[in-house]
Amino acid sequence: MELTYDTFALVFEQCSTQSLIRCAGVCKLFRSMVSAELRRRYFTVLRWFFGTRKYDAHELLQSHRAIISGSTALAFLAWTDTWTPSDMDIYVPNSSYGQFVYDLEHRQLGWFEANLGSGNHSDYHGILTVRRYITPTGERLDVIQSSTANAAQPLLHFWTSAVVNILSPFGAVCAFPKTTLDHKALVSGISRSQKLVAARIKYEARGFQFAEVGTWRAAADSEGVLTLSNEPILVVDFLSVWSANSTRLPITRAGSRWVLVPDHTDLISGKKFFVT
Repeated sequence: MELTYDTFALVFEQCSTQSLIRCAGVCKLFRSMVSAELRRRYFTVLRWFFGTRKYDAHELLQSHRAIISGSTALAFLAWTDTWTPSDMDIYVPNSSYGQFVYDLEHRQLGWFEANLGSGNHSDYHGILTVRRYITPTGERLDVIQSSTANAAQPLLHFWTSAVVNILSPFGAVCAFPKTTLDHKALVSGISRSQKLVAARIKYEARGFQFAEVGTWRAAADSEGVLTLSNEPILVVDFLSVWSANSTRLPITRAGSRWVLVPDHTDLISGKKFFVT
């Protein structure tokens, strides 16, 4: 029996991220279909929080170089799991934060609920401020101001490897794919605060096993370059599947490492399309 394009598309909808990446290597047609499936999943994630305004949310993220991280980015990577995220965390470069929240409110993509504090908070590292909103679908949205021009700066201080992931209009990044995509989470010397204990319980309920290690974060090099990972990571864009264009993601390759782009906002383009 000959399988049709639509049949393969339905099969890909049920595939894990790992399986999709393997399928993309089979032929050009599969590579194109996998890219289409990844884009479908990205807009499905936006629909969970913004409903029919998902394309407006996409444009907002794109124009301000904002990224999605936390449990929502993890849910994108762990697509075949049975859980769905209860909130969304959006990280915004420090210089464009004010305009981002103005546009969010002006376009009625979020209704302000609370100011959760500023960078002097003991739990905030790489963060200047956090504002909480309610989305058009009634979900919780935290909009987080990075302490630098790179929206991914706070990810260097996350409490576990499992949530060091990026979902953006241009592509997705999993900093620790060998463990994260195998439902394992690395931690080292985390505090026993009520917030982190609750977070650990939440991810354990979602099937993640935690392992205490000496250290899992990559250190800055001798010149102070901020490194996301010294290990192989998963970086896919929504057009070519393989390695995303570094000028449109907040990270770039530097030898064997993946590092934060020093001033990501300098790379903003007025064009509105997926990575080429």
